[in-house]
Amino acid sequence: MNWEVRTMRSVTSWFNPTLYQKNITRFWPLWGLYLFCGLCATSVLLLQQWMTYSGGIHHYDRVYDIALDLPQMLPFLVWVALFYCVMCAMAVYGYLYNHRSACGIHAMPMSRNTLFFTNYLSGVSFFLLPNLLITLITALTECALLRAPDLGIALGRLVLVCVVLTGIELFFFGFATLCGMVTGNTLALPAFYAIFNGLAAGLYSIALAWARVVYYGVDFHSRLPRLIYWLTPVYSLTEACDFERYGDVNGVWQELPYAQQHLADPTAVAIYAVAGILLSGIALLFYRKRHMESAGDVVAFRPLFPLFRFGVGACAALTGGAVMTAFFSLENSLVFSTLCALLWAAIGYFAAEMLLQKSFRVWKQWKGCTVLLACCVVVSVCVHTDVFGIESKVPEMDDVESVRIYISPTYPDHMDWVTLAQPEQIQAVIDTHRLLVNDLDFYKNARYEGGHEQYSYIDMEYTLKNGATLSRYYSMLPLVREELADTTTLTGQLNTLVHDPQIRSQSFGMESLLRDYRVDTGELEYYDPLSDEWENVSIRENTDLLWRAVQMDFQQGNLGNLFLFDPDLTPAEENFTAPYSPSGEMVTTASREYSTAVYLRLYFLPLSFRDNSPYEQSVNYHHFRCVLTPDAQNTIQALELLGCKLPFQIP
Repeated sequence: MNWEVRTMRSVTSWFNPTLYQKNITRFWPLWGLYLFCGLCATSVLLLQQWMTYSGGIHHYDRVYDIALDLPQMLPFLVWVALFYCVMCAMAVYGYLYNHRSACGIHAMPMSRNTLFFTNYLSGVSFFLLPNLLITLITALTECALLRAPDLGIALGRLVLVCVVLTGIELFFFGFATLCGMVTGNTLALPAFYAIFNGLAAGLYSIALAWARVVYYGVDFHSRLPRLIYWLTPVYSLTEACDFERYGDVNGVWQELPYAQQHLADPTAVAIYAVAGILLSGIALLFYRKRHMESAGDVVAFRPLFPLFRFGVGACAALTGGAVMTAFFSLENSLVFSTLCALLWAAIGYFAAEMLLQKSFRVWKQWKGCTVLLACCVVVSVCVHTDVFGIESKVPEMDDVESVRIYISPTYPDHMDWVTLAQPEQIQAVIDTHRLLVNDLDFYKNARYEGGHEQYSYIDMEYTLKNGATLSRYYSMLPLVREELADTTTLTGQLNTLVHDPQIRSQSFGMESLLRDYRVDTGELEYYDPLSDEWENVSIRENTDLLWRAVQMDFQQGNLGNLFLFDPDLTPAEENFTAPYSPSGEMVTTASREYSTAVYLRLYFLPLSFRDNSPYEQSVNYHHFRCVLTPDAQNTIQALELLGCKLPFQIP
């Protein structure tokens, strides 16, 4: 008797063939449709192209090219796997969401381990077996249509698609399995699955948008941090599955050699596949502790109830509060934004409780809601009062490795991003930054008051010695023309920056022009008040002479300067009109008269350009545009030697 008992226990299996066969046959329309679509996208497509181009001489190349392009379908297949795997999970675990079905299945002589592994393998079979069958049929098709020397690479690409897609589906199915174990409701499974797939990126984006408004000047990176990136599998897998078949080869965009064509990040796919298996193991632990009475409940485990309430309430406070404050344009109001956050936190908290209790009588949970509301008040006050010093933070000189800045508008052309590494230059940027921070309230309000002649913005990105970065972006900064020479003011400080020799050189791209380009033509442009038109004088000969003169004046600082104010608008000739007239009527056009500012423009061709090249239309031209001043004597003499008639006034 004891021997028989031991024998019965020893043959206890973790897999039930009958249940597995039942799942396969019962849900055949699901995996059958998946199989059909996969064949249409592979072998059927190859046959169709073969038959379509069978009369041409390049039909082999056409089919071969499609076979090589199969890995480029992987970013799209990530989304296919996302939706397909949750449907597989809903199919094999659907019995858990009906009380009668759950009790009936668990009354059968099968352990929970057997039930879980059989259903899990059934779901895996819904995509693994079709993937293998699609790969086999497509491989046979390629063997029949392609030349023998081409088969190796084509079959390798096909196997790559099969392996990568299976790894992606292992993760999504494991993730869906875990979502299916923590809920007892059919509709909650896809809802949880969709929410948790994009929760990290969504909340981060909303918090980032809110922080950018509340913290004036603080510029957070738009790219997701590494942790958020990994917690958003759809985003990271889509990028990881990008197959790089084309690239830059010696300056020409063309197909890469076969040995260099690769998946963007195969390691990430492998990590997610392993993570999917681990999530399935966690789901097994939940399944062992699951009560069948939880069928129909939104959350199947009572210890998770507080987490669900607080999670929904916090997400509602952040999302709903941000949308409401943005709708009324009161993001900087501490009282209003806090009230919005409290309102939506309470709505989210009690809505979650209604889902848990399946009742509208949920007001007994007011104590837990009070704790959530208190947390919202603390967070809101800390953010708006800048308790952590985020808004007022200015780096110390000893902590900065380099800094990139961009100032706009500048004339005659917009300033390019420039990188400064000299201590005195970094200190000048820090002084400008500290000048802004010391009078932050004024610049915040100046964005809305208006009435200034010129507004500017400055973008700063510090690279710190510890490897971190600090970014600031200040917009709608009022400038005053009379303060250009006063370095204690923002206008004077910005004017000093734009006249820095290194900033001038990088903005005009002098290093690149001298190294990679040769001058082609020139143009003199100025406004003629007599004819009331802009005059253009072309220079097509001896432009090398003119370019050498321009370089001399540029090095001396007499040419190629940036201006914070339009040189065509001088104080004596400007008739500035405010956006609203004294009568209160809106003025749509401000009247102005042009001065006789003179512009010199030079056009450059790459050194590799050949005059007889048939591809002249695709040449990347560069230009150099500056204001011609009376101090640029070398350039003026060169223009006179070239026979250019200069206007009677040069400002």
